[in-house]
Amino acid sequence: MIDSKINAVGTVYDPEGNEIAKISYPNGFTIQDEGFIMFSKGLNEQISSARINVHLTDLDKEEQLSNELEINVTATYPILSY
Repeated sequence: MIDSKINAVGTVYDPEGNEIAKISYPNGFTIQDEGFIMFSKGLNEQISSARINVHLTDLDKEEQLSNELEINVTATYPILSY
């Protein structure tokens, strides 16, 4: 799969488990031997923690290519969005 173009999808949940955002790469990215995937998303809510579930997909975001990774994020101050 090295040098293949794929995508990643992340779903953001508030502390109560409500989905508040979906994130992905508009044009996908090319897989290298190593590296990391970075997401950024503005939110329309003020929360102090969130859960993000991320998985790799094909370029069109139709076929899941990896297990889902659950990431819990806690801020020392409320996460503000504009």
